[in-house]
Amino acid sequence: GVTITLDTVEGLGTFIEIEILTGDGRDDAAARIGAIAKEVGVDGPPIYTSYLEMLLFKR
Repeated sequence: GVTITLDTVEGLGTFIEIEILTGDGRDDAAARIGAIAKEVGVDGPPIYTSYLEMLLFKR
């Protein structure tokens, strides 16, 4: 299954999280996530940094 979450983080902005549970391997999951992101209009590279890390780096 696929879970899509929209998060608004004060001081950072709005983010979309796309999560896939699969046994097919990391590369296949990453490709599927990329395809879903493109389908819903997400532009730009994935972000692997946590919101906390982004907030701390912003200081």
